[in-house]
Amino acid sequence: MAMKTNVMTPRDLFGKEVCYVIPEFQRPYVWDEEGRWAPLWEDVQVTAERYLENLDKHGGDKGKAEGSTNPHFLGAVVVKQELTAASEIAQRIVVDGQQRITTIQLLLGAAEGVCRGEGRLASKRLLKLVKNDEGIFENDDLYKLRPSLGDKAPFQQAIDAASDLDDLDAPLVAQAYGYFHRQAADWVRDGGPDGVARRIEALEAAVTSLVHVVVIDLGVLGETR
Repeated sequence: MAMKTNVMTPRDLFGKEVCYVIPEFQRPYVWDEEGRWAPLWEDVQVTAERYLENLDKHGGDKGKAEGSTNPHFLGAVVVKQELTAASEIAQRIVVDGQQRITTIQLLLGAAEGVCRGEGRLASKRLLKLVKNDEGIFENDDLYKLRPSLGDKAPFQQAIDAASDLDDLDAPLVAQAYGYFHRQAADWVRDGGPDGVARRIEALEAAVTSLVHVVVIDLGVLGETR
């Protein structure tokens, strides 16, 4: 069995039509604000601000700004591809790193929600990283991530922004979405009326291209030698 290891961005991970599946035997989502969300958001914010500095330095060249901004490394995820029919969504089983990949999806979804609220085209690009094509897929296949049963419904509600973002009694996946949404919205608005567009651009760059994950691909489930 061939094993591949690559450093990937969220855009690399979720850019294609795919569903990452967390098996039922994996533990539920347990990351929290103090231990995980707050440090991650601090790193994302710093990365976004450095991107803006580099954007000015390079005369507005987005490619050079991204290339000269140090990314935030978020650790590793281990996946294994599952055999599916041509008519089915491509599936990858999350063998390890379920907390990490769930958090990345919640961060992307929250950023999309903030951009959507500002009426920006960035929300459409971000939406493609949390949801598959609604004209082709439905139900659980509509989402790029399928958490285990206990987290699935609140996760989908959070991605759809259909839950109360301030409900502290909500499951942790919903609380995480709310936390990232509040932090991102406050940071974007702190740029003032003339700075909102720039901060939207920096937020998108930070969460899609400047977060890096080591992805270990174990191959294909069910493959024969």
